[in-house]
Amino acid sequence: MGLYQLKKATISALIVAIMLFTMFPSYSKAEESSDNPVIQIAAGSFHKLALRKDGTVVAWGADFLDRVALPEMRNVQMIAAGHNYSVFVYKDGTVSTWGASEREIPKNPPKKLTDIVQISAGYRHVLALKKDGTVVSWGEGEGAAVPENLKNIVAVAAGYDHSLALDNNGKVYAWGEKDGRSSVPSTLGPVKAIAEGGTFCVALQKDGKVVIWGLDTKFEPSAPLTNVVSIAAARGYVLALRADGKVVYVGYPAYLYVHNPEFMNQLTGVKQIETGMYDDVALLENGKVVNWGKDVKPYNVPDGIRQPGIDATLNGIAVSGKNNYSSYANYSFQENQKNYHLDVPYGLQEILLEPRTEDPHVSEVLIRTNKSKQTGTSTIDLGNGPTYVSVKVTAEDQKTSKTYALNVYQTLNNRPAIISNVPLSDGVTGNRFEVNSSEVLNLLNTPDELDKLKIIISNFSYFNRNTDIVIPSSVIKAIQEKDEKAQIEICDPEFSTRFPVSTFAVDQIIQQENISLEDLSFIVQLRLKEMPLFLQSEGFSNLSPVYRFNVVAKAGSELKSLILKGKVESTFGAEVIKAKAMAAQLDGQNLGPALPIIPEIDKVTIKHRWNQPFFYGENNNNTFKDIGGLWNEEQVKKLAARGIVKGKKDGTFGPHEPVSRIQFAVMLTRALGLYSESEYRQQFSDVSGKEWFVPELLSAVEAGIIKGKNDGTFAPNDPITREQAAAMLGRAMRAVGYEPLKLDETKNVDNFRDVQQITWAREDVNLLLQANVLSGKADGSFAPRSYTTRSQMVKLLDQFLVFTEYGN
Repeated sequence: MGLYQLKKATISALIVAIMLFTMFPSYSKAEESSDNPVIQIAAGSFHKLALRKDGTVVAWGADFLDRVALPEMRNVQMIAAGHNYSVFVYKDGTVSTWGASEREIPKNPPKKLTDIVQISAGYRHVLALKKDGTVVSWGEGEGAAVPENLKNIVAVAAGYDHSLALDNNGKVYAWGEKDGRSSVPSTLGPVKAIAEGGTFCVALQKDGKVVIWGLDTKFEPSAPLTNVVSIAAARGYVLALRADGKVVYVGYPAYLYVHNPEFMNQLTGVKQIETGMYDDVALLENGKVVNWGKDVKPYNVPDGIRQPGIDATLNGIAVSGKNNYSSYANYSFQENQKNYHLDVPYGLQEILLEPRTEDPHVSEVLIRTNKSKQTGTSTIDLGNGPTYVSVKVTAEDQKTSKTYALNVYQTLNNRPAIISNVPLSDGVTGNRFEVNSSEVLNLLNTPDELDKLKIIISNFSYFNRNTDIVIPSSVIKAIQEKDEKAQIEICDPEFSTRFPVSTFAVDQIIQQENISLEDLSFIVQLRLKEMPLFLQSEGFSNLSPVYRFNVVAKAGSELKSLILKGKVESTFGAEVIKAKAMAAQLDGQNLGPALPIIPEIDKVTIKHRWNQPFFYGENNNNTFKDIGGLWNEEQVKKLAARGIVKGKKDGTFGPHEPVSRIQFAVMLTRALGLYSESEYRQQFSDVSGKEWFVPELLSAVEAGIIKGKNDGTFAPNDPITREQAAAMLGRAMRAVGYEPLKLDETKNVDNFRDVQQITWAREDVNLLLQANVLSGKADGSFAPRSYTTRSQMVKLLDQFLVFTEYGN
């Protein structure tokens, strides 16, 4: 049961398949019918087994080691799967093994095993549990050395050179490699299920608590799991099977995407679960088998084994253009990211994109822009402004696809001069960088469009240095004349900040100050300070310094403060746990509003405000008493960590309770980082201005997300309907902007069977439907007047943030 994450064995490049087996009986092809259901499953690292009712076995998975090229067989009673081998116990008690590497197949199996109730295969050893509670083992390594006097055993688990056993009193025994796994925690209570995860051991206590020990133990659930009947474990995660047939994931949040959580959450009627290296398999009550996860490929999949589809992945894009320009963008095409920025040199009006995929199961790569639709290698006209490119990769089964969004910028790179350790514009000491205006202006003296000025500071140490970047107004003016929507990006290998060139009101300042263009420059200030001590005791960890970005104008010899509107987007090289990632403003010594944060594998991107201190890190206060086993538990934790959703005073979340109109509005403003400094002017007759939610309400009103009712009220405490929620989200999507090419225009609101009941927000519902933010009910209706629960609201917000690139 379960699987062990394994140290990679050294396998000769010229491996000879050694089909090791003993006493295989004669057999013929297994019959495939509804009267021949699967009764047991087993999972190796890259191969799977299924035992049918008639005693036949099917296998599937990668077969470069002949793990799944099984001879046909009958009268099999029990199966187990090791790393690169399989074990079969027949009804007459004979035992056989099958695999490719003599070193990895357990040696000296018994000729016969009788009264066996469970069998578990480890890396190079096998454990067999007999009906009388004794354990038989064979193979190599310390995990095969069963302790003497082991009795009354009800379950066994074999892992990488290590083993576990559970007796009828709930006591756990461990033996094998001395790396921490053999020391059962002294605090371990009565246990009802065990599993081996390779580098760690897992025990499910009878009170529902999951206990993990060994070398990789940092992902225990914070709250007990309820109604769990069995567990399986592998690299960095545990799957728990509940009595109601649902599967719960426990593990590192970064690994969750590997296990196709949307598909896993839909599973019902599961009676057995097993884990592979990168995929999982479940046996359903109806005798059917489901296989899902990152490593699911159509390798030798027998009839009757259901897979959620092949995951089509883009490996990279080759880019070429005039003047022998070429590059290969393979640095950021990651499993859990779909939105990318691609910089090409200024002056390239046309480029050739060649998508690369190493997956042999991809059938088509489609490239779309706002001007064209092409298949495979495509010529892209960069035209006016940043070019949006949609790359859709479709799997050979035509059931699944993945779309990557590329914003292609014609970028002018500039390396400014540096003056180190000097007094800066506000008197602090740091580094000053000065953009060379003549160099930039000479390069801009062409008719080509410019999307971005990239100021590259290769030796900029942002963690411990205050910095000024001086940009002459002549450079700003020249870029604005090229394209008022162009961006400025300041970066080094570990940091970047981006903002629109329209941030700088050049003409207005020249007129107000009565100065020439040459006498005006702008200074972008980056300031750092240490994290306040009070935050370090508030449940936050892995905290960054406190950052503040600002821009001042230098008019002649005077510095002028500017009123800056709009957001800045900054990226920092950092590793934070995705499910706990958070960013927030600091208001003096108080924690301020949450900020949108997009954590990736080795960096985080934050949308923040000018001249407002902020920080990022991990929020460990992201769980609630009543969300264990919830269908979207991980989404709730993620939005809780980011400060978007909050619980109640009693520590619960209330996932099944309806959401009020004001609760939804508040969560939406937090998600987008909206902020208002205005005073309430009695916009709604039923809001006095003294309520707790007034600041967020004003933010939503100013952004155009909230309009109120025709009678002048807002009805803040009324439950929000699905149509009302769609209207707020639709307005929010238009307020922050979105790329129309990302919409799935094959979907239409008119397909809902109750479309006539969607009265005043039909346009918003259609927009969100095409953005995959919301969907209909199982019966084909939309139910516009139904209420939205708190857990449903979390799903809507999470998908909205992903689509608008305010989250991931």
